[in-house]
Amino acid sequence: MKSTGLRSMRGQVTVSGGGGGTGIGAGKLQLLVEDGLINTGYRIVAFDVWLAENPPTQTARTVFNAVLTMSSVPGTITMDASDNRQIAWAFLENPIVAAAPGVDSGTGPIYRTYVDPDHVAVRDLFLQMAASDGTYNYLIIIEKMALTDDEAIVNIIKEVSQSVP
Repeated sequence: MKSTGLRSMRGQVTVSGGGGGTGIGAGKLQLLVEDGLINTGYRIVAFDVWLAENPPTQTARTVFNAVLTMSSVPGTITMDASDNRQIAWAFLENPIVAAAPGVDSGTGPIYRTYVDPDHVAVRDLFLQMAASDGTYNYLIIIEKMALTDDEAIVNIIKEVSQSVP
């Protein structure tokens, strides 16, 4: 694999449907679409997601799990590092809970991202979220890779959650 430069992907995804008991909705966005060019792949370098509100208003219920997947995962997305289709994860947990009326517990929001550097997206890439309803920004830094036919085949197998080292 040979790097041919860095690129960025950025935009917004809307999450809705969280009116039920959990308050968590779902959002999905296809970022790469299979174009038949298997000798070009993209390695994820960085992945960030944040609320689009200005200024951001976080409540005790503002939470999200965001996952970059190489094939669409049906239903509500869960972060599962054992699933080879999932290659990057971001989450926000907001444990701000009042100890007493008007008293902050002192615990602020927790935000974290993880990126698996050993996967290269060749065909498809999706951003899937389970989150509080709203609009979220994303920024993904990708490294464009030139692949041999053999490297492309190995990475395509990884995309469909096969066990290939």
